[in-house]
Amino acid sequence: MAPLRWRVAKFFAFSAFPTIPLLAPLGFYVDVPWLTPAVVLIGIPVSDFMLRKDESGPFGRGASEATIAWLHLIPYLYVLVWAGTLAWALLVLQINEIPRPTVAWLILSVSIGSAFATCAAHELLHWPEASARAVARLVMATVAYGHFPIEHLNHHVTLGLTSGGTTPLIGQSVWSFLVSNAVFSFRSAWRTERRRHCGKSLPLLRNRFVQQLFLTSLMLIVFTSVAGTLGLLLFILQAASGIYTTEYVNYAQHYGLSRVSEAPLSGRLSWSSNAFATNAATLNITRHADHHLRAGVRYYDLEHMEGVPLLPAGYLALFIPAMIPPLWRRLMDKRASLFTKDHQQQ
Repeated sequence: MAPLRWRVAKFFAFSAFPTIPLLAPLGFYVDVPWLTPAVVLIGIPVSDFMLRKDESGPFGRGASEATIAWLHLIPYLYVLVWAGTLAWALLVLQINEIPRPTVAWLILSVSIGSAFATCAAHELLHWPEASARAVARLVMATVAYGHFPIEHLNHHVTLGLTSGGTTPLIGQSVWSFLVSNAVFSFRSAWRTERRRHCGKSLPLLRNRFVQQLFLTSLMLIVFTSVAGTLGLLLFILQAASGIYTTEYVNYAQHYGLSRVSEAPLSGRLSWSSNAFATNAATLNITRHADHHLRAGVRYYDLEHMEGVPLLPAGYLALFIPAMIPPLWRRLMDKRASLFTKDHQQQ
């Protein structure tokens, strides 16, 4: 693919990202309620295998101001569309005559939209604008993981240190990691915010940890008030989807890539991927090595790096294998061991 055609393809792929939540109402109204999981768990991984690997350079280089302005809006647009889909689902769940299987598919589809919302939140969290960080906090509070914006920035400092969380040991399952890292990050976020809060003698409501818990509680009340038991179920499952996805991505990004405390940070401490469709559907969160070296760079300017650990497939193709520890270890343990030994020897 010529560079211009490649850039056009990436532009339209990034632009398609905010349409993911719309698959839920589309599937509902055309009577294909399983459309969202089919596209996300089958369509995107199949596209990754069929398309060329994404080894292109920064998209913003040489792009017009209008193009950059549009790419800048995409994470915000996703959040807006996703929020509208949540509101739509709450209204639909008030209709009593919907068949239970359709309700189940609807909740699952909307929950998948919440999973991708965490990608938008992660991107916005690293932007310098206060409004971007506020939106990121709102998204993570909605999926009941409001402490993530507080803890995540610490993760960039403790990358590769197993004592610092977010670096699963070789052989650790995603299920074990999910529990241990959720507990670790919750406690770490509280300690971090408590130090900031006490150091500045701020009132309790200025504590961002408390604010996030308040927002989550408010969302829970809204969901339940609008749609009753089904609204509560929707809140719980979409939050579970967002939480699991956040920790699965952490797991896939850092599995087994540890360092000793004296070793410097490097791109070899993060798993990256060049799967074209998954890259677009996660705002290049898959170019994780470059992200850790240049955390302030926006998603469309993250680069493919040579010599860094590469996953055997895209994040979405590995989503199910990660749930099956023996299969995951067969795919990943040897790869992780080679990079960890190589990094510790340097």
